[in-house]
Amino acid sequence: MTTKTMTSTRRTDARGKRARGGGAAKRAAPAGKRSPHPAGRHTDRNPSRQRQMVAEAAYFKAEKRGFDPGHEMADWLEAERDLRSLPGWE
Repeated sequence: MTTKTMTSTRRTDARGKRARGGGAAKRAAPAGKRSPHPAGRHTDRNPSRQRQMVAEAAYFKAEKRGFDPGHEMADWLEAERDLRSLPGWE
């Protein structure tokens, strides 16, 4: 039977003190580098995900008008039109 030991990797600064914070989510892109997905740009080209986004948008349109029956297709088509007008949506 073998046992594995877990080691901890801690970041330290030049003085040997443990670095604070600095998680990947908090780091900014280096100067001069641009994010591949700027804010407000929809680049999800997965048809399944796009269909889900249209369904959610159509749901909120129906909710806004009180789920009055008979307008489902209009809600769906309007949601598709709205999403297709966004930059990066195909």
